[in-house]
Amino acid sequence: MLSNRFDYRYRAIVIFDNNIININKGTPVEYARAVQLEVSILKLLCHPNVVRYYGLHQTRDKLTAHIILEFVDAGSLGHVIQQRTPATFSEPEVANILVQVLRGLEYLHSKKIIHRDLKPLNLLVTSKGVVKITDFGLSTQVLQTCSLRRTIVGTPWYVAPGMCLH
Repeated sequence: MLSNRFDYRYRAIVIFDNNIININKGTPVEYARAVQLEVSILKLLCHPNVVRYYGLHQTRDKLTAHIILEFVDAGSLGHVIQQRTPATFSEPEVANILVQVLRGLEYLHSKKIIHRDLKPLNLLVTSKGVVKITDFGLSTQVLQTCSLRRTIVGTPWYVAPGMCLH
């Protein structure tokens, strides 16, 4: 599936409340604060272009936390691109992906949430072509309208060139 700082490759796929869900491989306890922040953001979200949060499970020894998310069957957009030969999309396909990502972003921004790590690996795709934004580990919620973020976070290959100058 997908690999990143918290390793979201699925560990288990289960049926819960008539939905197939994904349970991540697990996050070590030293990232507990980061997991709490990510979960606090995920709890606020309900949109067709944002992955759905179902819950959090900690192991009995409290050493690992599993974020329980909606299962998105085709994997990440990055994976879809790698599987294509040649790795090209038609203009209508690109437009469809872009519109869905922008709808998801518009929703996030309406909730005053900044994703800060948008890239193909953090966009999941269903077998029906629905694109969903995932991985809110670097996200933040802007609580004041005039608040300005002075930190640069995210995957270096996807940071805007203008930001690299700061």
